[in-house]
Amino acid sequence: MDAWEFKVDSPPNGVNTYRLDGSDGGTVTMPPNANMTVTYDRISSTTLGSWFISASPLSALDRRVSAVIIKGGSSGKNVYPYNPLATFDNGPFTTPGATQAISHISFCFERSLAPSAATVSVMGRVIANGQGVSRARVNIVDENGQTRSVVTSSFGYYRFEEVEVGQTYVISVFSKGYQFTSRLISINDELTDLDFIADE
Repeated sequence: MDAWEFKVDSPPNGVNTYRLDGSDGGTVTMPPNANMTVTYDRISSTTLGSWFISASPLSALDRRVSAVIIKGGSSGKNVYPYNPLATFDNGPFTTPGATQAISHISFCFERSLAPSAATVSVMGRVIANGQGVSRARVNIVDENGQTRSVVTSSFGYYRFEEVEVGQTYVISVFSKGYQFTSRLISINDELTDLDFIADE
């Protein structure tokens, strides 16, 4: 089994995206893949918020995350494992006891089969009053009534992986204090900007 690491020392705050060939920084201990990226948001000195990996084209997504490691200087590290392998998570992820600032982040990867050509990613942002809405629940319901749910990141972003093309879906957003209009969407290709704005 192939196992690799992508490491960022002294990761900057905010939302950051790195190509998995080292051209944007970070240390790559894996076969490079310039078409694949990892994005995270560091929300405080001790805490990492959501992260996700993506690829363009989607067929270039040849590996997935088996663990995220958050190192906190002399305080040691926290390891967040994934079984099955993951392409995103909403966190939060902290150093041990959240007592020391993050000294580095490691994304551990294992090889995965590329998703079927008959599936795509659907992603977007949930917005109210011009700001992203965190911890909102986004549901996608297929023609058979099967429901999948994700929770938005601290900046309001959401993402569904491996959504089957050629179907019509109902996508709904639920968040305390806001109302959102559900949408009926026929999906035939990847969607990267399916945003929801709170009703007035």
